[in-house]
Amino acid sequence: MTKEQIIAEIKNVCEATISESRMSSEDTFYTSKNQKWSAALNYAHLTLSAKLLAQGLAAPKFALWLKFGRKSSPGSVSYQEIVDRYIEVNAQPREALTGFEPRMSSETSRTFEIEAFSKIHEKLIRILDNWSEKQLDIYLIPHPLMGKITVREMLCFMIYHIIHHQNAIKVALDK
Repeated sequence: MTKEQIIAEIKNVCEATISESRMSSEDTFYTSKNQKWSAALNYAHLTLSAKLLAQGLAAPKFALWLKFGRKSSPGSVSYQEIVDRYIEVNAQPREALTGFEPRMSSETSRTFEIEAFSKIHEKLIRILDNWSEKQLDIYLIPHPLMGKITVREMLCFMIYHIIHHQNAIKVALDK
């Protein structure tokens, strides 16, 4: 996927996710079912994930290089390859927390959670203006389960991640 395709797809999946929740009641939005996260917890998790990625991508590229490294020659695997890899590693049992567990704000409401989700993804898209196609394939950043991957691979993962949680939100909202 090109940077423009990634940006368009992030916008599409964010809007689709938000549209799933617009008409839900506050109670339904916060209700957990079958020991799974509520829609609110899914939103908080997606917001946290995007916030940490946006912070990383806003850092000086030199700092990212020093901390995580770069590939000697540009290249990233495809969207489907990163999805398949994530599904495989996510299926493995793990004991430790990843640090991406949802944290609810004391100011939480359905509107607050949806707006926070929307705003951080808009910020992430703006930050991508500072990244070239080549840089997306050279700089490495850590994924909590897959290890170091390129920025483009992380962005592809983010698209899948939103879709994955959009499906969880549908279940939580009985859609």
